[in-house]
Amino acid sequence: YLGEDGVAAFSIACYFFPIIFMLYNAIGQSAQPILSYNYGAGYVSRVKETFRLALFTAIGCGLVFTIITILFSPQIVSLFIDASYPAYQIAVSGLPLFATGFVFFAINIVSICYFQSIKQERPAIWITVLRGFVFMEIALIYLPFIFDTSGIWLAIPIAELLTTCLILLIYRRYDSKANSLSIT
Repeated sequence: YLGEDGVAAFSIACYFFPIIFMLYNAIGQSAQPILSYNYGAGYVSRVKETFRLALFTAIGCGLVFTIITILFSPQIVSLFIDASYPAYQIAVSGLPLFATGFVFFAINIVSICYFQSIKQERPAIWITVLRGFVFMEIALIYLPFIFDTSGIWLAIPIAELLTTCLILLIYRRYDSKANSLSIT
């Protein structure tokens, strides 16, 4: 859609995104041994409490990252490219759109770790595949027709949002199973 300058601008988001990912991944992986130990011991309330703490920590970080990215988009972009290049302005206007998915991404990464920890590998795998390939591909194909260039920047946030909605459905199913157990 935007040629070489658009690719350069989007690559800035791709360079910035791993920083965000590392923090969410650290939160999820730090919670995993606590979740799996308590799950194995049958302490459902501790599993829920640990998951809730990890989730709220990740959501809090996601909100902070979103706000910082929206407010300081020019400064972030300038870490990667000089303002004299056309890609700079494309990235400055697109990065805040891209950042709208940071909270959903936080929920998704921590939830994948949660499902792995409670021996629910299938939901974890499906969530990973749907968010990383299926939802993203669909969003990248169709959103530019609806939102033009903004649709490209919103494709990943929309894929993450769709994944979060799916996780809520899956979690509700597994939570009701956990509540029906007589484990305390």
